[in-house]
Amino acid sequence: MARTDWTSIDTVRPADMNQIGHEINNLQDAISNIDIPDASLTEKGIVQLSNVTDGTRENVAPTEKALGEVMKEALAGKQLGVEQKANVVAVLNSKGITASTSETWAELIAKLSDPNVVNTSDSTLLEDFDLKSFYLLEGWSVYSKGKKLSGMMQNISGQTFTETAQNPTGAPRIRMPLPTGANLGASYMTVEAPTLIPSNIRSGVNILGVSGSMPSGSVKRVIRGAHLMTGVNNTVTLPTTLDVNSAVVFSTVTSTDTRMAPTKISAQITSPTTVMFRSRYFEHGSNTTVRYQIVEFNNVKSIQRGSTSKKAGESTFVSISPVIDMSKCLLLGSYSMDNLYPTPANFTNHTDPVIIFAAADELELIGFIVTDPTRDVYEYWEYQVIEFS
Repeated sequence: MARTDWTSIDTVRPADMNQIGHEINNLQDAISNIDIPDASLTEKGIVQLSNVTDGTRENVAPTEKALGEVMKEALAGKQLGVEQKANVVAVLNSKGITASTSETWAELIAKLSDPNVVNTSDSTLLEDFDLKSFYLLEGWSVYSKGKKLSGMMQNISGQTFTETAQNPTGAPRIRMPLPTGANLGASYMTVEAPTLIPSNIRSGVNILGVSGSMPSGSVKRVIRGAHLMTGVNNTVTLPTTLDVNSAVVFSTVTSTDTRMAPTKISAQITSPTTVMFRSRYFEHGSNTTVRYQIVEFNNVKSIQRGSTSKKAGESTFVSISPVIDMSKCLLLGSYSMDNLYPTPANFTNHTDPVIIFAAADELELIGFIVTDPTRDVYEYWEYQVIEFS
């Protein structure tokens, strides 16, 4: 170990100098044998300096120059951020949104991301419509009055709807309610079919799957015949069954008797298979024949039949019900008489009685004119009122 207590009066001997030399050499050898590793993130050591500012190594140290470059770029980036924030604030303010550079970027981005905000001065917008959401198709969006509107109108395309037809009071039409929504094609509107009766549809015609059974034409059939009177009331059996609600009888009389009463014979359908002819004054041997035609119609709305009597020379009225449409009606009347008056010599002094429509609910019988008031003559009427559809 080298001496360390030297003073100014000590004499340095060669041995002392040699000792110092040996210790210096030993120190040099010790230093030469020291191994210093490279520095890392986990161990101290030798570090290399670098001017690189965009490197990725983790075992070098930046120089002052490198740090200066980084600082310069950081300051430039900061300045750009300030300028861009000012630009964003200006855009928001132009849309009517309050914003300032003192706000954070997060606050400004939230305002930019609001879907209810639109620049109403943007020339790319067609027009600032005053819309309602229920006028806009579901799934569509538009901007109106600076706000985003989402459609609420249901898209009913490609669907089928069944509605009940309506007949508004006082309106000769049928209407169908339409479903709410937008129809872009391939949709159908159906109406419940009315109850259809085959007998009300002409034969050969099919309406909504209902085949008609009503015979074509107005006349269904005609039954003709002749009957020789054998008494006052004669019932004739028909060769086929009638629908009494759609048939009427026409008749004419021929007789060898020259008096009026025996030739006045009334006719009326009395059942689906019979017709009755009435004579109030009959004498055997008069050879009186009734020729008749019974016509059965297809398009009958109603038939009203009745009997009444009155004194000749007088007029009378008969009420009918229900009220009929006279423009669609046929009136038939036939009568019989109970007195031989007038005689053939008086034929030029009389007029036949008639039956006419007095009103839609009333018939008028205009009487036989009697030239001899001392003799009573009565008329016995059978009438038929047929109204067509």
